[in-house]
Amino acid sequence: HIRFKIAAVMENPAHTAKQQPFYAIQINNYTKRRTGSNPLYFQWSYAAQPGVPWKTVPQKGTNSGSNATYSYVDWQNYDLAFAASEIDIGDIVELVVLAAGCSPGGHDGHVYLDNVTTAPLTAGLLISAVGNPTTTPGGTIIYTYTYQNFSSTATASSPKIIAAMPVTQNSSTPFPTIFSQIVQQPSSGETCSFIPSSNTVECDLSDLGPNALGTFQLEVNVPGDWPTSYGPINNGNYTIEATGLNPVLGNLVQTTMNPAPPPPVNSFLVVDVSGLGTPNLQDGEAYNGTYTCTNTSSNHAPQATCDISSLPEGLEKDLCNITPASTAWTSPSTIPAGQTVTCTVTGSVSSPLSKEYDVLVSSNSTNNTNSTTNYAIVPFKIYNNPVDIPATSNGSTVISPAPICCGRPILTYDLPISSDLAATYSVVGTTGNIRCSIGLTGNNYYVKVYGRPGTCTIQGLKNGEISAPLVLVAS
Repeated sequence: HIRFKIAAVMENPAHTAKQQPFYAIQINNYTKRRTGSNPLYFQWSYAAQPGVPWKTVPQKGTNSGSNATYSYVDWQNYDLAFAASEIDIGDIVELVVLAAGCSPGGHDGHVYLDNVTTAPLTAGLLISAVGNPTTTPGGTIIYTYTYQNFSSTATASSPKIIAAMPVTQNSSTPFPTIFSQIVQQPSSGETCSFIPSSNTVECDLSDLGPNALGTFQLEVNVPGDWPTSYGPINNGNYTIEATGLNPVLGNLVQTTMNPAPPPPVNSFLVVDVSGLGTPNLQDGEAYNGTYTCTNTSSNHAPQATCDISSLPEGLEKDLCNITPASTAWTSPSTIPAGQTVTCTVTGSVSSPLSKEYDVLVSSNSTNNTNSTTNYAIVPFKIYNNPVDIPATSNGSTVISPAPICCGRPILTYDLPISSDLAATYSVVGTTGNIRCSIGLTGNNYYVKVYGRPGTCTIQGLKNGEISAPLVLVAS
């Protein structure tokens, strides 16, 4: 740590910030060549700088022709901590504090320096703060305040912290940031509260015993309509006091205002699985289908994927092409705005069991904002010839298609399976002017067909295996 305190006394001629009397603080490490424009620490402050509690006296400056009164800041304590990579034992470190009058030359500036040390303090209270080095309009800043009683023998009774909201430096008048929340209450167990009438945060602490310390965190919001020219944002008006001890002012913390990032460039990826159909395949049967992934936005979709997973054994994703270029495309790659990737699925089914596969088609990218139609699940039904529920149930082969005669608009057809065989039927498809449903009478299932002409396709399930389809034709 490098600890010291300063008190600035300056005339305030109300020049521009760059013309005002000023003071500067710089810490150099000659051993590590952290000097000049690359110091360990630098702060430039000027007379009447916003965010610092300047006080005025009626006395005017002593320079010939001076028409400005003096402003000053109470002793301001600095407790600056550096990483081990910045300062080692034995390094040659320099603290530079200087003051100057205004640039036109008619008004003076002074700064007092005291209590310079790298050793722990032995008495009194101290408060310091750190905050985000940068922010943007519409962003936030989180400040961490650290307070400590440096006395090794005395207790600080009824300590109190008052922290004003940080303000803009370069606006026509200082604008305060907006209180957001106490991110972390004091680690010593008390509660800090925001006081709207004074626009401050106040913390009434329990007695601080010898060498006791604590921290709390404050978050403020930066209005989104603030231009970056308002920055930096200054936080230098916060104090700690206790019974019999005068308020101690903390160091100035500055946060640079950077431009807000541009709005995100988003893509919108949509999948289409109609080219896969509604597969109902026999083991060993060849299959060929397609699916697409389209970037429907006006922005490119980088690192895009166009994938399919959980395919039945024997089927695989083949080549993908992108249109309108009609060139090969490999996932992950960019899908330009308005273009479509088409992928082919081919192979011959090689499934050891008759079952249904939930095949997932999905598309995504680093900037995709679609989370509802960028994926789809397609059921692939696979059946094996040796496991045919209707044939097994009645001992004979089911003829498919099975004709239904008579041409009546409502027909019933007994299914050759008994309910006590733990098998069920379901309608998996219809064509033409047909509606059909499954029913149960006693121990026998039946299908009822409404309308004609058309077909009704039925499939059975027994012991987790799917039967061959039974097609009923209504003519």
